Amino acid sequence: MVHWKFNEAEGPLALDSSAKNNIGALMGDLQRYGPPGDRWLRFRGAQQVVGPDALVDTDQGFTLAAWASIHDVTRSCTVLSEDGRNTSGFSLRYDASSRHWTLAMPVADSSAARVDIVSSASTPTPYTWTHLIAAFDDVHNELQLYVDGVLQGTAGHTHTWRASGPFVVGRGMALGAPGHFCEGDLDGIRAYPYSMNTHQVSELYATLGKE
Repeated sequence: MVHWKFNEAEGPLALDSSAKNNIGALMGDLQRYGPPGDRWLRFRGAQQVVGPDALVDTDQGFTLAAWASIHDVTRSCTVLSEDGRNTSGFSLRYDASSRHWTLAMPVADSSAARVDIVSSASTPTPYTWTHLIAAFDDVHNELQLYVDGVLQGTAGHTHTWRASGPFVVGRGMALGAPGHFCEGDLDGIRAYPYSMNTHQVSELYATLGKE
């Protein structure tokens, strides 16, 4: 579990507002923007926040949440991921080729593996905050994606494996190396070690303000 608000006044660390004390390391000259108590991080295509290894167990149910504001819709932007050896165990991202938000999970730790994907129905507007919630339901073997509290779709995911690398904000992994860096603003990062149902997602979204 983790909750990064990025509200620190300065410094290279993202402190965890959950009870788990999972600290993130800001890398690549990341800058904080916004007033005290409502700060966020601006990613310019080469920055990342790196958390603990295997923070999310990718062969079990989990839920992710984040605020995102894309600056350039012609560039893909990975919001959250977790490294395997060759590819990301999951990737919550904006995909420039389709112009939609996606949650993607490959069926194996291989760059050539099939990738199960659920996509949003909506296309983001540049410089507009959007709230994303993504879940893997390991009971029903299903990926789920919500945009601003609304379920966008589901996709099957029956072949699981456990990513052993760090939980990362702002980039993914391609061909065994960091890639798919983000250009935009990110905030309010959350991860839970279980899959939320629709009612729980609605309750979470209803309690959120911009963090």
